[in-house]
Amino acid sequence: MKQTGLKTATNESMSWRAFFAACALAVGLALIQSKLWLLHYLASGAEGETEFWKTFGKMFLCLGWDVVGALLVAGICLVFAWPFYKLAGRKAAFAVVALLLAGHGFFLVISYNVQKGVGTPFDKAAIELAFLNSDATAEMAASGGMWDSIGPYLNLQMVIMECLWGIVPGLLVIAFYRLAPRVGRAVKCAVAALALIFTLLTVALLPNLRNGELFGARVHTFGMERSHFVSLAKSYLLPPLRALFNPQYRFDDPFCLDNPSVVSPGAMEENPLAAPENGLAPRRTNLIFVLLESVASPYLADPAVMPFLGELAGRPGSAAFSEHYATWPQTMKAGFSLFCSELPYPDYPPITHINPSIPCVSLTEALHQAGYATALYTSADLAYDRQLRFYKHRKLDEIHDMYTMPGREGGWKNNWGIDESITIRAMFDWAEKQKKEAPERPFALIYGMSTGHHPYIFPGSPPPSSTELNDERAMFLKCLTYIDSKVKEAVDAAAARGLLDDTLIVVVSDHGEGFEQHPLSRSHGPLVYEETVHVPLVLHGPQIGEKIFKVAFPTSHIDVAPTLLSFLGLPTPLTMKGRDLTKPTPVMPIIFSGRPPPSQVGIRDGKWKYLLTQETGREELFDMEADPEEKVNLIADQLDLAAKLKARLEFWQRHGRNLIENYAGILKDHGRDCKAGPAGR
Repeated sequence: MKQTGLKTATNESMSWRAFFAACALAVGLALIQSKLWLLHYLASGAEGETEFWKTFGKMFLCLGWDVVGALLVAGICLVFAWPFYKLAGRKAAFAVVALLLAGHGFFLVISYNVQKGVGTPFDKAAIELAFLNSDATAEMAASGGMWDSIGPYLNLQMVIMECLWGIVPGLLVIAFYRLAPRVGRAVKCAVAALALIFTLLTVALLPNLRNGELFGARVHTFGMERSHFVSLAKSYLLPPLRALFNPQYRFDDPFCLDNPSVVSPGAMEENPLAAPENGLAPRRTNLIFVLLESVASPYLADPAVMPFLGELAGRPGSAAFSEHYATWPQTMKAGFSLFCSELPYPDYPPITHINPSIPCVSLTEALHQAGYATALYTSADLAYDRQLRFYKHRKLDEIHDMYTMPGREGGWKNNWGIDESITIRAMFDWAEKQKKEAPERPFALIYGMSTGHHPYIFPGSPPPSSTELNDERAMFLKCLTYIDSKVKEAVDAAAARGLLDDTLIVVVSDHGEGFEQHPLSRSHGPLVYEETVHVPLVLHGPQIGEKIFKVAFPTSHIDVAPTLLSFLGLPTPLTMKGRDLTKPTPVMPIIFSGRPPPSQVGIRDGKWKYLLTQETGREELFDMEADPEEKVNLIADQLDLAAKLKARLEFWQRHGRNLIENYAGILKDHGRDCKAGPAGR
């Protein structure tokens, strides 16, 4: 009797394991199918140029979270179906499993179409976006658009197909369940080993390769590393877990970040643009927005390096901002702040990985709402960091990068971009066409450069000498002079077409570039010393008249969009967090951060700049008026001030994670709770 009982218990144990393995296998097959769907979509070029077979090969790096997702869904199936198995037998359990898998299949198809539409799986952010009403963003409608993206897929025929697609793996469960006890130990071990390898590749290796090189090929994963159900679970479970381990993490965060000056609370900047006699005349004109690549201010001491940009800053009708800062030394992070006037996500992933359809009202959306024709022409690759997923939600009538640029055939190119002259010709052809078709309609033209990125080559650049290879800064300075000539080419093209008298031009860089001015400060991304975040900002337009303005207080990328809209005579959308620099301007700390390693964060408040290297705990404090090259660390003499600035950074990090991940929900619940805002609007 005991032997029978033992045998019965053993059989039940075997059945439990086989049941769980069968469910995991069925879910895994469904997840791989959804991955193949996504791969087919990506190969169409909808998210940027990619080679199918290279991307297909990278897909296998991205299966780790699908393994976790399969185990998670299999566990849910077990919890719900096992009681039915015990009470009503195997058929009842199979019916429950088939129903659950059908639901999971339905969810996958919906999530797949949501990912195509808004850039991320059907997680908490997407669900909140679906229920965000346009009134939450006051005078500007949120970009949203999720239901328009997935609505065509929600017909009866598609629903039936989705349910069948979910049930078929359920039938596989039955077959596998019956065969499972006969599957050899070697096969089971091999499947488990593959699952472990895929998981390790995704969790450990892939984050470091997402935009890097792998066997000589650029790695663009386009979000394939994500698993739909895991993303949904994480989006709902992570906030309460954060709150559990960090009591300061709040669910009722305000929409606006309370960020007054620590050094000079309540003080106002000496802003020449806001003086009563400034003579500014806001006017609805065209806008040409030139976004430079990797051009910083501090090491451009020799005016011969960029003569035209210096000359433009000194022309009548110009305003130059000598203390302007990028929010993050990476292109998409900086672009998000420039166009949405919002501080970036405090951790490494850019907005395109976290919440690409975030309903911030961007500069181009505000201009489109005001009747502007809008376009983005960039010499770079918009597949990098999945930038296209952000920009395609920003009401741009035309978007072209190095792979779609008109006239690119046969032109110079490298891995990072194409000849800037090709882009300049294409974008002004578009502008000329707009003026012919609708002379009264202004246009907004975003021109993104690629020249300036490592390896610092450009059309006609001489082969680098061995000396220059050892000193890449020499190569970079030649690159800067070429960039300067292209800015001049763009401005001259506007003048030749009679646009200059009716166009506001802004020239700003996404971030800077380091050349060992500080230890480990090479290239851009991880560190936030002056060479990587202190960048040029120059405005030139008829709104300024014949005056020349020099703005010498610290400004941020988040201030650019509200300021441009003010120059154009347009209101600032509620979602924009920056200051309108044409009005009396409160002193506000400037926040910037970098990627790991070493995850350095910084804050500029008045003359003080505080840096925290998070992975080592190193703190630095510099007096930027007395020590603009950041050579003398005064942290030991200003411990109280450093502690206050550090607390402000930590508060921003907590607030920023919560806001960016849950933007639509917080906007809907608390968007109207903001006061007049930093610009006094």
